[in-house]
Amino acid sequence: MRVVLRVLILVFLVLLFSGCELFFAADPTGDDRHREASTEQEEAEQEETEQDETEQDETEQDETEQELIAELAQLAAAVNDQRSFDGVAPLVWNDDMAAFAESHNDYQAGTGASTLENEDGQLFIVDLPLFVPDVGFPRLGQVGEGFSDGTTFFSDMMSIGFFADQMADPDFTHFGAAFLDDGTGRYWTYVMAGM
Repeated sequence: MRVVLRVLILVFLVLLFSGCELFFAADPTGDDRHREASTEQEEAEQEETEQDETEQDETEQDETEQELIAELAQLAAAVNDQRSFDGVAPLVWNDDMAAFAESHNDYQAGTGASTLENEDGQLFIVDLPLFVPDVGFPRLGQVGEGFSDGTTFFSDMMSIGFFADQMADPDFTHFGAAFLDDGTGRYWTYVMAGM
């Protein structure tokens, strides 16, 4: 009888432990739920990281745009202060001329040097009517590289006697300018014309 009882207890224990293993192995909510939660958490962390990177890129872009606006504002103020000193009307900003100047800066950055020439080897100012259809005469442009700010670039322009004389010409009515810092160079382009 004792042998039978021991065998029954042993069978009961085997079945009990086997059932537990079967129960845990067949539990669809255990590991699967943990895996799903882990995957959802990883996806949420990835989305948060991507959102942080996007916000950082936007912040850097905003800072770059603000720097650009500040540099061009310095240049515009210096130009019109000089014209006021010379007793002539201030120049009016022209978006098309600014787009032309920006295009020339892109060309300068592509060549890695400040240049008054376009890709055809002509003075870049000859291309102005392509950007500003109603532009008139006179027309004048200046470029620079490496200047720390708009005021410094303007001072350099004014050190050129011909350019300083032209700055006081009342036949010039509009201007545009662009500044580009591509990480390897700081390029400036300034144009003014009669309209």
